[in-house]
Amino acid sequence: MLYFIRHAPTHGNLSNTWVGHQNEPIAEAYLKQLDEVATELSLIKFDNIYTSPLLRAHVTAKCISKKQINKPEIIIEPLLKERDFAEFEGVYKTQESRVLLEKSSTVESLENIKKRLLEVVPNLLTNKENNLIVSHSAVFRCLVSELKITTLPYKQSLKNLEYVEIL
Repeated sequence: MLYFIRHAPTHGNLSNTWVGHQNEPIAEAYLKQLDEVATELSLIKFDNIYTSPLLRAHVTAKCISKKQINKPEIIIEPLLKERDFAEFEGVYKTQESRVLLEKSSTVESLENIKKRLLEVVPNLLTNKENNLIVSHSAVFRCLVSELKITTLPYKQSLKNLEYVEIL
């Protein structure tokens, strides 16, 4: 089985700005919620936890691992890093800025994210282990829209600390 969770929120997430490759920490106000979600996930025995190297994902993965009875290995996977939003990192999200972002030649393309994910996700889907991916919003949306991955429950996007099973 394969599961996916979006990392705990950062101040950038809370202020509705693109965070991308910025290495923001988790907003302190959400550490209790992270602990509660980690406790909930302790009911699922994970063999491995694959995480983006970005601080917000890595700290989320460590908190989840601490609650696991078997203390699964945390594997830092650079291919699970958030989309590079280039000059849009830190920019407030509006309809206008979204249009400009998608037209930008410096912002990482969905095709590039798809290529990254194709290097790691198929192996996780076919092995017999229970694995968890701790990653980011754009990565999840690419899994669903570009790789046509379905989830339980069905989701097209995830809020921070929301998780799904990947089918």
